[in-house]
Amino acid sequence: MRFKMKQIIILKFVILLAIVFSFFWSCIRENSIVLDDKEELIVINSTFLKAIDTSYSKFPPLPRRNINNGNITRSESINTNKQVTNIRLILYVNDTLKSMQMLNVQRVTYSLEKKILETKLHDSIFFIMYDKLFDYFLPYKKIILDSITNTGKFELIPTYLRDDLNGEYRVIGEINYSRVIFNRERTKACYYFSFICGIGCGHGYTLFLEKKNNKWEIITESPEWQF
Repeated sequence: MRFKMKQIIILKFVILLAIVFSFFWSCIRENSIVLDDKEELIVINSTFLKAIDTSYSKFPPLPRRNINNGNITRSESINTNKQVTNIRLILYVNDTLKSMQMLNVQRVTYSLEKKILETKLHDSIFFIMYDKLFDYFLPYKKIILDSITNTGKFELIPTYLRDDLNGEYRVIGEINYSRVIFNRERTKACYYFSFICGIGCGHGYTLFLEKKNNKWEIITESPEWQF
């Protein structure tokens, strides 16, 4: 009887330790991830053109208008999109950084993709950040598009002004961003980026970044959806 009582006491003690450990671990996870309004814009600005150029190269969109206001085939669009230099290249950008819940994006990285990510991401903090990006309802944040200056030949237009453009222009696509989350030291970051380039054309990625020599660089990406 005494032996059984000791087992029960030990079991309760182990359960209590597990609860305490779980509580402290959740606190550590919570405190190791931060938002930073100023650094957030630096990340988006410094990686903007690289992300857009990659998307643009992979998924050339059908233009809304061409120079002669006539129809254009997809193959013609692919061949001429980057050759046009005398026409406005428009990117619609949602000027609100949102949580994944507000963007209605669900995590679809399966075990195989996770293993691939693990070979590219050598710091477990990235996976904690990835979990928080999807699992936490982060507050939304409005941004001023003029603060994004690393835009190359593209002209950024807020999505709510999509019907107010005049003259000749070519719409490249529409962009949405999540909030950018950081480790406590502000040396690692991740955020979600989507690029819609037409009907049945677009993708969404989670980008993982690291600060090297005081510059943000994309290490790798996790595809969340594509069509």
